Amino acid sequence: MMYFFDMDGVLTESRTLVRPEIKDLFLRTNGVLISGSPIQQIRKQGFDWGECTILAESGNEAWNKEGAIIWKNRLAPEEIRDIMNH
Repeated sequence: MMYFFDMDGVLTESRTLVRPEIKDLFLRTNGVLISGSPIQQIRKQGFDWGECTILAESGNEAWNKEGAIIWKNRLAPEEIRDIMNH
């Protein structure tokens, strides 16, 4: 079974370092970390490549447990504009 956890507001408060006991508990669940933040912000908050599967930037970037990128899908400026104008 796989569990998905949002980082901000669930595992830690927004833009704050995760508490060691919460991180330890999370890593024992074989969970997937999800955040709207870029990977750089996730790392600042105490999670790193290779510790768990990470879906960053609302799932547009993904890393596996070994720290290898699974996918990186950035929207083009015209796609962002189309979404915002919809």
